[in-house]
Amino acid sequence: TVVQAYRGIGPFEGAAIPDICNLINVAANAEQIIVHESINSIYDLEGKSFAPGFQGTGLYDNLVAWFEILDIDIEVFDGGLEDIVNAMKDGRIVGFAKAGNGFTADASMLDVASSVPVKALGFSQEDVDKILGASPDNPVLFQFVDMAAGTIFDNEDTLISVVTTNYFANSEMPQDVAYRLTKAMAASLDEAAAQTGIVGAQGVTAELTTSTTEAVPLCTGAERYFNEVAG
Repeated sequence: TVVQAYRGIGPFEGAAIPDICNLINVAANAEQIIVHESINSIYDLEGKSFAPGFQGTGLYDNLVAWFEILDIDIEVFDGGLEDIVNAMKDGRIVGFAKAGNGFTADASMLDVASSVPVKALGFSQEDVDKILGASPDNPVLFQFVDMAAGTIFDNEDTLISVVTTNYFANSEMPQDVAYRLTKAMAASLDEAAAQTGIVGAQGVTAELTTSTTEAVPLCTGAERYFNEVAG
């Protein structure tokens, strides 16, 4: 969403916000596709009721678009988290998508798994190539990484989309303030992750932020901090 706002594309066409800058990425969470164990691939979702996330979220919009690119026609189920969990438990839907806790299951996924036999699915390299090839902006907008077999619900080795949690600022933020904020957050991430149980924030490195500068540039003060870290 921030990339779209910065570039003036998608819902921000004609209303770009070019003074956004990136302070720090503080977590990376896999956007999990959780399905009933009878579903063996995303193509088995054809014609079935599936919740692609919460309406209005980036994950929801992305999955609907990606399935269209891959010619997978799903029956979209709309609802809040409680609706989706209950629909999965009573068989009204065969699966749902949601950002997990890092690459692990979050509470809602574990809740479903306590009542329904489930598995986690992802994309093949061919699928990802089709998705990224659909628009020249997609390689910047979307990130896919390998999810090793057995990471969650005995999944097979597959590719999964990842969403990062970022702090952004207006580029008019004083350089010293941006520097001190970024340094303080970077220094406290592991402790905060341990205290909160947010797995996606554990072991976050400077590379998670600096690798996304093609999408949204670093704030000047943040860039100063990451240059110091890099030596």
